[in-house]
Amino acid sequence: MEDLTLARAKKGDSAAFEALVAPSEEMLWRLCWHYTRQEADAADCLQETMLKAWRSLPRFRGECAVSTWLYRLCISCCLDFLRKRKRTGAYLSIERLAETG
Repeated sequence: MEDLTLARAKKGDSAAFEALVAPSEEMLWRLCWHYTRQEADAADCLQETMLKAWRSLPRFRGECAVSTWLYRLCISCCLDFLRKRKRTGAYLSIERLAETG
């Protein structure tokens, strides 16, 4: 069943894609939350993971389970987010805000 759903999703069927990723969504959300500790940031990372999965699905070779592939994509998205946040200094800690205020 998953093979048929995967084949349809690779051809651009968004409903098949949703059926393919839905079982992993909660696990991916928890992973995003673990890395970011911010609800909005976790949601952004999860959305970025889904976009990357949708765009790169045609290149998915099936050498591992879809959930494993999504897990790895999610980690990459979270690490990219954290690197970008560190580079831009987008977030100040509460302590630093108190010092400057």
